[in-house]
Amino acid sequence: VAGGGAVAAQAAAADTTLGPANIISKIAQKFGLKEADVKAVFDEEFTARKAEVQAKASERLTQLVTDGKITEAQKQLIVAKQQELETARATEMESMKDKTPEERKTLMEQKRTELEAWAKANGIDTQYLMPMGRGMGGRGGHGEMMKVGR
Repeated sequence: VAGGGAVAAQAAAADTTLGPANIISKIAQKFGLKEADVKAVFDEEFTARKAEVQAKASERLTQLVTDGKITEAQKQLIVAKQQELETARATEMESMKDKTPEERKTLMEQKRTELEAWAKANGIDTQYLMPMGRGMGGRGGHGEMMKVGR
């Protein structure tokens, strides 16, 4: 789902010892810069990369329609589902913060199962749900939301 990296960034930002907030602070201190200025650069880069990923995902979905692998209606369903998941992501990350690894795994499996059921109900192969063609079982980076064996 588009913005997969956003999950990692949000998770890291919540942890001030590991995430961008700590890096921003360290860069600002080391080079005598204002944290707000350094954060602005990080935010600009994040926004640019997110837009790039979304554009590539949109191109990919359009190509899938052109290739006859999905319909235009399915493309619109996927886009809407991606937006829905993106909107819910911050709240979900916050709710997982205090969970054990086992609880997190259980919740992620539940989300994966729900998404698989949604895809099946809409006649969509799960490989078309991730932005860069990784599917739900592909190799993603940090923040890839769900994994399923193909």
